[in-house]
Amino acid sequence: MPLLLFSNKQVNELMLLPNKNLNYLEFLVEVMGRHSGMIALHTGIGAGAESILVPEANLPKEKVVDEICSSIDRGTRRGKTSHIIVVAEGCSFGGVTKLAKLLEERGYDPRIAILGHTQRGGSPSAHDRLLASTLGAVSVLRLS
Repeated sequence: MPLLLFSNKQVNELMLLPNKNLNYLEFLVEVMGRHSGMIALHTGIGAGAESILVPEANLPKEKVVDEICSSIDRGTRRGKTSHIIVVAEGCSFGGVTKLAKLLEERGYDPRIAILGHTQRGGSPSAHDRLLASTLGAVSVLRLS
């Protein structure tokens, strides 16, 4: 759980960056998840992301970029001035840097944030400690 809480906190802090001279911002946030998009999915839902890209959805590059562009355009028409796209590092098209280049080719100016292993921080919550104790106790019982 601390991974998800920490990555949500980092995504929220991105939205507080000074943007006086920028009318519209697209944030591409890469989180851990080489084989699983669970962290990206939870972070994206928690942060209110417009798009969440996970490795399990093995879609063609062009379809992904088309969907992201239409999502950004829909949000802009509704008056949104910033857009969050959360990407798991294991996505089939090569991560946020390649996605940023594809979006730049279509006229967008995305900002990249690669959280990587900086997510692995923070203090364990009460839930984390309870889960660790429970799993430890069950493991010891299974050994005997």
